[in-house]
Amino acid sequence: MHGGITINKLIILLATFLVLLGSGIGTAEIFVQPGDSIQAAVNNANATSSDKVIILKPGTYTENIKINANNLEIKSESGNPETTIISANNPNDNVIFLQQVNNVHISGLKITGAMGNNSGMYLSKCNNCLIDNNIFSDNGHGIYVLNSKGNKLSKNTAMYNREYGMELASSTGNTLSGNIASNNGRSVHFGNSDGNTLSGNTISSNTVYGLYVCPRSDNNVVFNNYFNNIVNAEIKNGTGNAYNTVKTAGMNIVGGPFIGGNYWAKPDGTGFSQTAVDGDGNGIADSAYQLENSIYADKLPLISASQSQQLLPVANFKTNTVKGPVPLSVQFTDLSQNAAKWSWDFDNDGNMDSTDQNPVHMYTDPGNYTAKLTVSNENGTNSKILEITVQNAQNGNNIYPVAEFSASVTGGYAPLSVLFTDRSQNAASRSWDINNDGIVDSTNESFVHVYTDPGIYTANLTVSNKYGIASKTVAIDVQAASSSGDGSSSSGSSGGSSRGSGSNSGGGGGGSPEPQSNVGTKELSQAFITSGKATKFDFPKNVTSIVYVSFDSKKTTGKTTTIVEMLKEKSTLVSDPPSDEIYKYLNIWVGNSGFATSENIENPVICFKVEKSWVQDKKIDQSSIALNRYSDKTWEQLQTSQSGEDDDYLYYTAKTPEYSFFAITGKVKMGETAVTDSKDPQSGLEIGNLSKEGNSSNSNPLGSDVAKAIGRRASAKSPGFETFYGIIFLIAAAFFFYKKR
Repeated sequence: MHGGITINKLIILLATFLVLLGSGIGTAEIFVQPGDSIQAAVNNANATSSDKVIILKPGTYTENIKINANNLEIKSESGNPETTIISANNPNDNVIFLQQVNNVHISGLKITGAMGNNSGMYLSKCNNCLIDNNIFSDNGHGIYVLNSKGNKLSKNTAMYNREYGMELASSTGNTLSGNIASNNGRSVHFGNSDGNTLSGNTISSNTVYGLYVCPRSDNNVVFNNYFNNIVNAEIKNGTGNAYNTVKTAGMNIVGGPFIGGNYWAKPDGTGFSQTAVDGDGNGIADSAYQLENSIYADKLPLISASQSQQLLPVANFKTNTVKGPVPLSVQFTDLSQNAAKWSWDFDNDGNMDSTDQNPVHMYTDPGNYTAKLTVSNENGTNSKILEITVQNAQNGNNIYPVAEFSASVTGGYAPLSVLFTDRSQNAASRSWDINNDGIVDSTNESFVHVYTDPGIYTANLTVSNKYGIASKTVAIDVQAASSSGDGSSSSGSSGGSSRGSGSNSGGGGGGSPEPQSNVGTKELSQAFITSGKATKFDFPKNVTSIVYVSFDSKKTTGKTTTIVEMLKEKSTLVSDPPSDEIYKYLNIWVGNSGFATSENIENPVICFKVEKSWVQDKKIDQSSIALNRYSDKTWEQLQTSQSGEDDDYLYYTAKTPEYSFFAITGKVKMGETAVTDSKDPQSGLEIGNLSKEGNSSNSNPLGSDVAKAIGRRASAKSPGFETFYGIIFLIAAAFFFYKKR
């Protein structure tokens, strides 16, 4: 009787499982990989069932897709649009076309290749759809929304689209927030569209205009956006539109303490927000900004946090040398704060010798000189002096320095990553000026710089020793991004330059010289860097092991991009691995190389996480987990401490002198041996332990054949395989208990 009750219960359980299967409860996930058809997966989604999720494996898909099913989600598995690309098979059609659908969510894709007036994504009569974290590049139109309502376009990047970046036509109640729209023909266009909201977007470097509002567009709200274009806005009026919201406490898009209007800049530095007065330092200009040729004004235009601080100037400068034989050439580099004008007196005789910000002066007579810099702004003046010793000319066997360096490339498409390496002789010190503007960009022996804008730059290395100084220059030709249909370029840059989603992206991994083939996942974060304030870059997408990067900045650089790359293997720029057990290799790039040094930042911290499953599988001593930094051809273990944990991860913080190449490591516990990974390479299920001693097919209660069946995974093209093997498991269990009885 007892055995009968057991088998009856199992039969009831099995029947319940089958009922749940038939009812369609749960979300159906369909996996697609390069070479398969996304359109086929869309067609297979049943419009009458519950929500469907189509997950795209990393790679390139060449096709045009039409979507007419509701409640559908299409997303990349990695969450990184740089790794999952949909390129038009027919360039004379839209790449993705959504027609008369509701509640569709598309994220994590790079969409490219539509020509003429065709779009990367076209929404027609669509409602309540979410389009987020995508890149629209090299299309006629980036994204076009027609006769649609209540859709959200969030955190997308529209770049290098020939006609429009993002366009609304006869559409109502849509929200565009947190997007980047740059280097398009026309960036954001409201045509006959009412009640839409444009906020928190960065709209810059567009050819024709940043924003257009037609005369039949009413009741739209535009606030907290960053505009930096030759023509920021063409406003043809309409009724009830607003270009600021109510003044509200909270950090705005340029780091100020209040949200109100927009930041209106121009590439030449003459924009309203760049020149307006902020007397009370609240981040809002003292006067409204009247939009050109429009009845409307931005009543609360933004001023950057650095502009809002009405402070006295503080004089400061440095030189490439303070002592040497005649003739002695001295490069003076201004480091002052809040300065508007500069006056240099190189020998403190009371005469002004230069008003340049970063002059060079040649001392031709031996002697001791006092160089003086006086800086001023509307609030006052301040000075600093420095002693310069000029010696008699040296004779005999004195060894003078010889300047020499190499550049990994001297030309290519923007953004262009260049690795500079000092190869000088007899040098005691060095300074790099990678665009010959008189500002020292680095003193490292070797470093990477990313040129983000087209132009011809002069990279200058100056070296010195106690006998003298020497310099060498090399021209770097940065060309405008390629307009080839596939988005490729002929650049010879390290790893191959490619257009990315941010101003600092590019290179093999996007803003670094790491080859793309070695970059597993990548995440970008942007923040506004202001002198004297703490800066934090968060990485909420969880595609790498880095949680955040933070530091205190000594200078203002404005909006800056930080890139984290999680690598497949150790960096190709690193010679040997660390000695401990490796968890992950990572690269971290903050702005352009040369910025994140002790001269510009202090108290730099990295927060990272480690999977508990790795610690258990590898038998790692939890207290030994550390972050290691590679510098000067060696690994340095950083000061690391555990900061918390949750169900899946251990969290740590580490102090680092700079940001570059990193490895997360741990030590195997004394007397233990790390467990070799025994996961099925497709399913990820642990199958090796089923055949270990004490758990052989004879002792395994389900039998080896059933265990093997559970360990296998069905093709990713066949959704529902987990359900199928769950049924097999129940049948096998029922059979086993029945045999035992």
